[in-house]
Amino acid sequence: MSHTQFTKERRVELAVLLRTNKNNSECARILGMNRSSIGNEIKRNKCDDGVYRGLQAHKRYLDRRKKGKSVYRILENNKKLRRHVVRKLKLGWSPEQIAGRLRRVHKRTL
Repeated sequence: MSHTQFTKERRVELAVLLRTNKNNSECARILGMNRSSIGNEIKRNKCDDGVYRGLQAHKRYLDRRKKGKSVYRILENNKKLRRHVVRKLKLGWSPEQIAGRLRRVHKRTL
């Protein structure tokens, strides 16, 4: 089975299938996806009450996606920080090492 991205419509379809008491395997077969993808989607995006809701799941996905890109905005807007990061990368530091050092030395959270 090929990789298929979850769209807003697929998330809504999944929520409907789950409400009709379909299990992950049945949902996967109907949607043409891997069972593990269905399970991961439900686990990652279910609401606090444990119920999977398609539109809210899509909003959670968009929020995570937006949050993940904030580091790039920081580097775009801060030339000094960007130069520092580039220097460290050229020295062979990993992004995790750079971020960890920045957090420790500058009390900066990335």
